[in-house]
Amino acid sequence: MNRGFTLIELLIVVAIIAILAAIAVPNFLEAQTRSKVSRCKADMRSLATGIEAYAVEYNFYPLNGSLDAGGGIQNPQQNQTLAPAHKFINEKLTTPVAYVTQLFFDPFILPESAPYADWRPYWSRYFYTNFDWFTKFTHPSPPPVVAAELAGLRIFAGYAGWSGGQLEGEIRRGDWIVVDSEPRDPFTAAPESLWEQVLRRQGGMLQLVASYPDDPSMN
Repeated sequence: MNRGFTLIELLIVVAIIAILAAIAVPNFLEAQTRSKVSRCKADMRSLATGIEAYAVEYNFYPLNGSLDAGGGIQNPQQNQTLAPAHKFINEKLTTPVAYVTQLFFDPFILPESAPYADWRPYWSRYFYTNFDWFTKFTHPSPPPVVAAELAGLRIFAGYAGWSGGQLEGEIRRGDWIVVDSEPRDPFTAAPESLWEQVLRRQGGMLQLVASYPDDPSMN
């Protein structure tokens, strides 16, 4: 005689499916993020190559366009405004000579999030500024000499895909550990252990967090 599943058996199956989903979904979302980051890096390399090729041919870098705080669009930027809200690569990089095949878009920024509808074609482009042009026409005075007062310099380069207000919200939720820095922190001789150094001097539970291994699964 054939019999159906009992309620307990069905609940066990549902529980197993839920557990598998809880494992799979975060991994899937993380894979999407990694894919977007890889795309950003590849796009930036292509743009850098195209910009340098343009500069070799014309002996100056392509001009940038700008989105002004009042909702206007300058493409290319005319430099009458002192504080443009957003700057982007001008179409001259693709036409009439295609130094790049297209002007890439940041996959982390949705065009529909633009404050003004007219900005949507430009809003999610990668940020770009031609400082030679900007300095020459907007701030013609020479830059101040700071070498005599410069005690140290370290450049931090990276990419962050936060949307507007996301970081502030994460800090309010307590997702980040925020502590005061010391003047020597940016120029430490061991930057790879700076995170650990800063947490150890906080004391308490943060001092314990400083001992976490790079791979938490090995803890």
